[in-house]
Amino acid sequence: MTRTNDPEMIAKFEAKKKSGQVKGKTALQMELTFIKLSVQAAMPCLFVNAVQTFYIVIIFPLYTAFDMNTWRVFVFITAFALKATGNKALVKLLLHLGALEGVMGEFTIFWYEFTTALMCRILLLSVPDASIAIAMSLLNTTAETQIRNWFYMLYMTAGLKLDSSTEDNERKKELKAEHWRFGRARVADACNDMSVEYITAIIGAYLIYKLSDPDGPFVISGDNNSVHSPEVIIQIVSYQLIPEIFVDFYCTLLEIKGGLMSQHEHYW
Repeated sequence: MTRTNDPEMIAKFEAKKKSGQVKGKTALQMELTFIKLSVQAAMPCLFVNAVQTFYIVIIFPLYTAFDMNTWRVFVFITAFALKATGNKALVKLLLHLGALEGVMGEFTIFWYEFTTALMCRILLLSVPDASIAIAMSLLNTTAETQIRNWFYMLYMTAGLKLDSSTEDNERKKELKAEHWRFGRARVADACNDMSVEYITAIIGAYLIYKLSDPDGPFVISGDNNSVHSPEVIIQIVSYQLIPEIFVDFYCTLLEIKGGLMSQHEHYW
């Protein structure tokens, strides 16, 4: 842009600036636009904070309120369902706002996954019956596999419909670019989920071992006698991590072979 030293032009610009009509916008319009952009920028963080608060205020008190393993398992399943549905809602929100491509978008997904997965791990490791905790670990891995494959199949189905559409070339290019970004979102979400699962399993085990000690600051499960020994905690975590390795390898290979190679290369 060329700057001008013309006093008359400068005076006109300053007059417009004072009246709030730069680029044809009134002061009120500019203020409303600023408020709208601020709200949109804050929405993902507010969403994450709302889910975290729900876990702390509702999920954990419910868990400690029940003594029966059946009800505790039900609370864990509810927490896991909230984690999964909230994740998909957050990805959709970031895509709608166009904020998924940047570092902050990916960090928002990672932070949501990390905090919710960690709280789910803590709930699972706090189940007094080790055999139930192991069974729930395997069920959890199976559910994650099915969810990931389900959304991958939705992506593939949308791609096949796009290939057979009768849209004009320009419109088709736009739709394909949008579809590619959707695939990129799927890959970013899956990769965040994979890294988080390993990290939170280890951190959750450490927290259960240190913080649930009878002499520790608090007992998550609500009963000192229900705290697992280090050997049992390691056993439960092993049942979480070892199947997870094979599941992640299978799902990633399926996505790469099925058309998401460029998105994985772009992500990594």
